[in-house]
Amino acid sequence: MATFTNDPQFTAYALGELEETQKEEFRARLLKEGISEEEIQQEVDHILDFKNRLGEEFSKDDSLRLAPEKREEVLKPIQSKSIWDWFSIKKLAPLFVFVIALPVIFFQFRERAVDRLTKINDGVFDGADSWVGQLNERSEAPKRKVLAKAESRGRLAKKSKASASPEIAAGSAQSLAFKGGTHFSIADSQVVNDREAFNREGYDHVESNSYVSVQAEPLSTFSIDVDTASYANVRRFLENGSLPPKHSIRVEELINYFPYDLKMDHSDHPISVKVDQAESPFHQGRRLVRVAMKAQMPKLKAQKNLVFLLDVSGSMNATNKLPLLKESLKILLRELEPTDTISLVVYAGAAGVVLEPTPAKDRVKILSALNRLNAGGSTNGGAGIEAAYKLAKVAFKEGGVNRVILATDGDFNIGTSHRGGLVDMVKEKAKENIFLTVLGFGMGNYQDGMLEELSNKGNGNYAYIDNLSEANKVFKHDLEKNMTTVAKDVKIQVEFNPQYVQAYRLIGYENRTLAAKDFNDDKKDAGEIGAGHTVTALYEVVGVDEKMPLAKVDDLKYGKKVVVKDNDSNEILNVKVRYKKPEGTFSTKFEVPLKNAPQSELKGDRELLFATSVAAFGMKLREDEMTKNVSFKDIREWAKNSKGKDELNLRGEFIDLIDFATSLKK
Repeated sequence: MATFTNDPQFTAYALGELEETQKEEFRARLLKEGISEEEIQQEVDHILDFKNRLGEEFSKDDSLRLAPEKREEVLKPIQSKSIWDWFSIKKLAPLFVFVIALPVIFFQFRERAVDRLTKINDGVFDGADSWVGQLNERSEAPKRKVLAKAESRGRLAKKSKASASPEIAAGSAQSLAFKGGTHFSIADSQVVNDREAFNREGYDHVESNSYVSVQAEPLSTFSIDVDTASYANVRRFLENGSLPPKHSIRVEELINYFPYDLKMDHSDHPISVKVDQAESPFHQGRRLVRVAMKAQMPKLKAQKNLVFLLDVSGSMNATNKLPLLKESLKILLRELEPTDTISLVVYAGAAGVVLEPTPAKDRVKILSALNRLNAGGSTNGGAGIEAAYKLAKVAFKEGGVNRVILATDGDFNIGTSHRGGLVDMVKEKAKENIFLTVLGFGMGNYQDGMLEELSNKGNGNYAYIDNLSEANKVFKHDLEKNMTTVAKDVKIQVEFNPQYVQAYRLIGYENRTLAAKDFNDDKKDAGEIGAGHTVTALYEVVGVDEKMPLAKVDDLKYGKKVVVKDNDSNEILNVKVRYKKPEGTFSTKFEVPLKNAPQSELKGDRELLFATSVAAFGMKLREDEMTKNVSFKDIREWAKNSKGKDELNLRGEFIDLIDFATSLKK
C-alpha cells in the first residue's frame, strides 16, 4: 500500500470529514509530494469500498448488536440526564481523546477487519494493491491452504445458494455463488439485491459429442482450436469458490491451454501431425487415439503492427478489468522489438484514436497514452472495431504481423452491437490479412459466446485474462504463438476403417465440427495456428468386437452403406490435414495413417497422460457420462504422474484446481 495512505488525515479526507479549505490544502500537499491524482482517487475508492463492506458485514452479524433489553439499560441513564450535565471538562475529556485517537484506531481496526473479510471471501482487498505494478508469477500453494480456501469458499457458496434472498455483500469483483447453471457475480463496491443483476454472463450452448457409428459416418471433420479462454475462465470460477457453468467449459480449450513436449519434423510442412494410441482409461477394452499437431517456430521474428482496441466503457470500471488491462499491455511493451508499432483506439459511446501508430521504442509516449485511460460511458463496440481496422491498414506491414487486439468484457450495448453484424465485419477484414485477437476481462456481464465467435471469424485467437500471471503467459511466454500465424484455415478429417472400428467419439471441439464436404472447400473458414503452438485432439474408439447400443440407421434405398470386409490395410484410421499459408488462398493437404497395433499403457506417454487428465477434468465438471467411472482422485493422480518439469508451474496449478473442484463437489 502506498505510504501516504498511512496518514490518518487521509481517512478524514476520503470520508469527506475535512472542511473545504483543509481538503484543498491536503490534496495540494499530496500532489506536491509527487502523488498522482489517479493514486489519490484509487485509495479514496478503496476506503469508501471498505466502509461500505464493513457496514454490510456488521449488519449481517447479529452477534455484534446489543440485545433490546441491554440497549435500553445503556440508554436509560443517558436519557434521564439533562443535556447540561454533559458540558464539563471532566466528562468531555474522554470524548476529546477518542476523537484524536479515532484515525489511529480506524487504521488498526481496518487491518483486522481486512484480515477477517479475507478469510470470508479470500482476497477481497489484497488483490487490488498486490498486483498493480507487480508481476505475480504462479507458485505452488501448500496443499492445506488450497483445501482450506476451497472449503471456505464452498461453504460461502452453499450459504448463498440456501438463502431465500440473493443479498450478498460485494467482494472486489469476486464470484460468490452458482445456482442452476447461472453464474452469480458482482461488480466492485456493490450490493446487488436483484437476482437478474447476477445473470448477465453469456455462454453459448455446448452439447457434448456422442458416439458415432462408423457405418453411418466414417468421416469426422473439424477445425482446429488454439483458444485458451475457457481454461482461464474455469480457473476464475473455481478460485472464487463456485463451480463453472457447464456451457462455459470447452474441453479442447482446456487441453490446448498447456504446451506439450512434441518432437516434430517440419521439413515438408509448417505444421506436423503425430497420431498414436493407448488404452482408454474411461472404458476397458477401448482405444484412446491422439491427433497431435505442432507448428514450426520461424527463425526470425516478423515485424508487428498491433492495434489495440480497448473497451473503456463504464462496465470496465473494476480492478480486474481496465487497470489489469493496462498492466497487461505494459508486459507486452517490454517484449516488442523497437521497430514494432503500437496503436491505441478506445470506445465508449464514441470511438477515438488515443495513439496513432508509434514505434515500440517510444515507450514514454505509449505509456503516457495508456495511463491517461479511464473507464466511463456506454459501449459502442462496432464503431471502435471499424476505427481499429482502418488504423491497422494505415500502418500495414507487408509480410509482417498485422493484428487488431480487442480487449473487453464483451458488454456491447449501443452502436453496431448486433452479433451478426460484428461477426460479418471482422470476417471481411480478415480477408485483408488483418487478423483479430480477443482478450476477455472481468466478470458479472462477461459475454463469452460473442467474443469466441468474433475471434473465430476474425482469423485470430481468444484468451481470458484474470490476473497478471495469465497476462504474463499471453504476452510474454506465448507472444509469438498468439501473434504470429504460421498456417490458417487448418482442418482435420479422420477416416475410420470399419474393419476395426465400430464407433468413435471426438472429445471436445463441439462448436468446431464441420461437414465432410467442407474439408475440401477452400472458402470454408477454419482455425489458425501460431508459431510453436501445439494442438491436441482425442478420440475414444470402440472396436468391432464390443457390443454397444448405437442409434439404428435404416438401410439406404438408393445408395450403398459402408461395407465391412477384410482388406489389405492394417490401418484403423487415416488423418488428413488441410491448411493455407498466412496470406494464401489455396490449401495444401497431407495425410498420416495409424496402424492397427496393440494399445500401449496410457501411463507410458507422459504428454498423452497429462492431456487425458485435463480432458477428463473438463468432462467431469460437465458431468459427462464418459467420466462416470473416473473420480477426481483418479484425474489428480494422472496429472501428478505426468507433471514433468513444468517450468511455469502451469501443471502444478492445474493440480490445485482439481483440489478446488473436489472440495466444491463435496
